[in-house]
Amino acid sequence: MHYYACFHYNTNFLSAAIVEVMEISLLESLLNSFSRFFQLSSCENIECEPVQRYHQKVEEILKLLKEILDLIIDAEIASNEMLQKPFAGLSGSVGDLKVIIEIWQPLMSKIYFVLQVEPLMKNIQRSGLEILELLKSSNQYLPAELSAAIIEHCVQKIKHMGYEQTTATITIAIKDHVEGPGASSETLAKVADSLSLKSNQELLIEAENAAAALLQLCTNSNRFCSMVLQEGAVPPLVALSQSGTPRAREKAQQLLGFFRNQRHNNAGRG
Repeated sequence: MHYYACFHYNTNFLSAAIVEVMEISLLESLLNSFSRFFQLSSCENIECEPVQRYHQKVEEILKLLKEILDLIIDAEIASNEMLQKPFAGLSGSVGDLKVIIEIWQPLMSKIYFVLQVEPLMKNIQRSGLEILELLKSSNQYLPAELSAAIIEHCVQKIKHMGYEQTTATITIAIKDHVEGPGASSETLAKVADSLSLKSNQELLIEAENAAAALLQLCTNSNRFCSMVLQEGAVPPLVALSQSGTPRAREKAQQLLGFFRNQRHNNAGRG
């Protein structure tokens, strides 16, 4: 009986130790994803805009987070269960963004790039802020060199960076173009500036790419599909399917059909 009790206790202790190591390894994996992202600085393709702007902003966010996370890597709080999900979410978003930037080439669609990158950037900022807020609320478990005040300073720096809004501007431009007299010169200027387009020809090419980019992204990612629907993209797509260029009409019709199938499938599961 005594032997069984000891064995049972030791098994529980070993299981707890394994779980703790796995959880701390999740933070280490997150920090490794940061390091791999930082290595992109040596890639020539990030010198092009808007890639450079997005890369630089994410790099600044990750450096701020790394300063805090490095201080808790050996602390007990690193294995806190509440932190594991945001650790994993942040690591996944950083990894996905790294791949997108890494394979970028100057001849690729800038609209496609932006529509991929901005949701990931929002996830990175939100997950990072969630981690910091959780750490701040656990002030009593922080290592001596880290305080709630230091974390709050980092929180404010990240919040001050704001979110990129190019996706919303692109949606407005498409809607204005197909539902009214055309996108305003101010909106077009914002799109051209955000995408670093240097001529009207580049702007026209990118505008035609918009529906195709949305179609590819929505069919590859349920998360992005939900975001597009929340942004109110359906009305301009309906108009685009009727009055756009032949290529734009085709892609808009395909995307609307995809949305209908998604809605039908979701209703069937309900």
